[in-house]
Amino acid sequence: MRPTFRAASLSGVLLGAFFGLTLSGLVGVTGQPAIAAERVPMLMDGKTSLYQKVLTRPGALLHTAPGGPEKGDLTAFSVHFVYDRQSVGGERWLEIGVDRQGDVIGWMPEAKAIDWKHSLTASFTNPAGRQRTLLMNSQESLEALLNSPDLLVEVESARASIDGGQAPQNTDIVSVEPENFIDFKSQFYLLPILEAEEIYPDSLDPMTLLKVASISAAEDPASSEEKPDSPEPKEFNAGMTFVIDSTSSMQPYIDAVRQSVIQIQRRISAAGIEGRLNYGLVAFRDSTDAVPELKYVAKTFADPNTTNSAEEFLEKIKTLKAASVSSKGFSEDAYQGLKHAATEIDWSGFDGKNIVLVSDASAREGFDPLAGSGLMTNEMKGQLSEAGISTYVMHLKTPAGKNDHDLAELQFRTVSTFSDGSGRDLYVDIEAGDPTSFQNAVNKVSDSIISQITKDRAYFVEELKRKEEELAQATSEEDKKRLQQELNALLVGLAIKLEYFGKLENTTAPKAFEAWVADKDFRDQTVPTLDIRLLLSKNQLSDLREAMRRILEVANQGQISADDFFAQLQAAAAAMGRSPDKIAQAATLEELGLVGEYLDDLPFRSQTMNVSQEIWVQFTISQQQEFIDRIESKLKLLELFHDDTDNWVLLSGRKDAGDAFYPVPLSALP
Repeated sequence: MRPTFRAASLSGVLLGAFFGLTLSGLVGVTGQPAIAAERVPMLMDGKTSLYQKVLTRPGALLHTAPGGPEKGDLTAFSVHFVYDRQSVGGERWLEIGVDRQGDVIGWMPEAKAIDWKHSLTASFTNPAGRQRTLLMNSQESLEALLNSPDLLVEVESARASIDGGQAPQNTDIVSVEPENFIDFKSQFYLLPILEAEEIYPDSLDPMTLLKVASISAAEDPASSEEKPDSPEPKEFNAGMTFVIDSTSSMQPYIDAVRQSVIQIQRRISAAGIEGRLNYGLVAFRDSTDAVPELKYVAKTFADPNTTNSAEEFLEKIKTLKAASVSSKGFSEDAYQGLKHAATEIDWSGFDGKNIVLVSDASAREGFDPLAGSGLMTNEMKGQLSEAGISTYVMHLKTPAGKNDHDLAELQFRTVSTFSDGSGRDLYVDIEAGDPTSFQNAVNKVSDSIISQITKDRAYFVEELKRKEEELAQATSEEDKKRLQQELNALLVGLAIKLEYFGKLENTTAPKAFEAWVADKDFRDQTVPTLDIRLLLSKNQLSDLREAMRRILEVANQGQISADDFFAQLQAAAAAMGRSPDKIAQAATLEELGLVGEYLDDLPFRSQTMNVSQEIWVQFTISQQQEFIDRIESKLKLLELFHDDTDNWVLLSGRKDAGDAFYPVPLSALP
């Protein structure tokens, strides 16, 4: 099957849904532009493979030649490649094209363009559990606000004014983040990052201030185009898939899941929401290479797309039984079970995407020869986050696993952390692995998922306030633990509702041309407000994967001959056609240029790319292995992105699938 790519469209999803940003757009121009064969865009200064790109300002016009007749309007903040720069009559002009294959469309004044040096973009994280952030008209005004002794009072007052349709007293405030959340993977938009500056506000943790480009529909010539009709309202539905360990010790918990689903169905019937919660179950064991009698590593017993009643669920899992033989070692391949559930099940039809992981043992990390996923814990979490899945974990702390409990808890807290970067998790430990306590915990989780269906935003907001007050007054550690778990489940419910209503209500954007925003919540600086990503084309991602494979090959050899590590990397860089001058002068992996220039000069640094020959030689064997494992796990995750054709975007006007791009999270980069 040939891969398909989504095309950004001004009159379609983008403008009608969120920020209205297109990555190429020409309004009012008729006819097909001539394609100049063998032409390529201009390179950025000092680069050998990165081309100059610009964002068009609102009101930009296309011309036939520098200073020549007008040819049509250009979509505000669309991205174009620069093919030439000329000065005519004291005015600077740019010749622009929609791709790097020579599709040149005309000339525009340089004053109506913004240089986009990095392919870094931002989108707002889900605002559940944090304050909605403000957009300011300058870096100075944002710093002044952050240093104000009345910061939180001013911010709350400004939000209230804007929500009430009034201008805030602080005239430097451009707008406020929308109340709802839009998942850019389902309704694509961009906030290109133009500048970044780390600051140290008074009484606050360090923050990064970002200048981003957005769009004002009022100023965009395309805003007069007819908007598409909003989709018909759809009742909220949810999928709940158990990913359960089915090794020899797990039969009591498999039976408890059966009983829990019967009870869940009763509550669903009582609430009158039959058919709106679908059940699934994926069972996992361990390596069948090591123990063939285990029969499978991961297997779907019930697909939530075709299982929306307890009767159907019980019928489909009636053959599920714990293995009759033991696996090799105590750890199991839980991550292969999670990976199977995330990739083999189609989650696109569900508003609430929920996995409930059940296990009494730690997961095999990607470096383990018996691990099927190839993913380390952080990369496993990254894949679940990219899929938009909320992952609840039921950790059965049985006596047999007492020496494994700490490792398993660390892993499972990580994979169940929220995708908003807050560090909150959906981890529940079942002391002594008590089956009754386990069933009660499953019932609590199912109640939370049912609430996603039956409750509105106001319910979650009020319940969160109440739980926060109870938590602040709690004195016993047991009560604090219980209340924190309940509060976290409410936050997930609110986050899912904000995304759902963002789609349902066709949430629109703050109206700003260029604005400054802080990357952390003003009230809680541990919570990020922005999801930062790097746009990599399909060609660039393929190049990055190949470079990482070369690094792995050399690193594995370097464990035997550490002194040759960098020399072998230089040879690998030369074999890949990297700049000879750069190779000869390089002191670190970044300077070597083995990984493409698209990672150079980013305002976000990488420990991996700062490794030098001297650092490598000083590494212990375990540190070298940790380096190798980290690279290998990130490579596996990038390969998943590469193969995720549903989320590749082919920019409007492009023809070459190699120009399709994927917004790669910074955490996935080497």
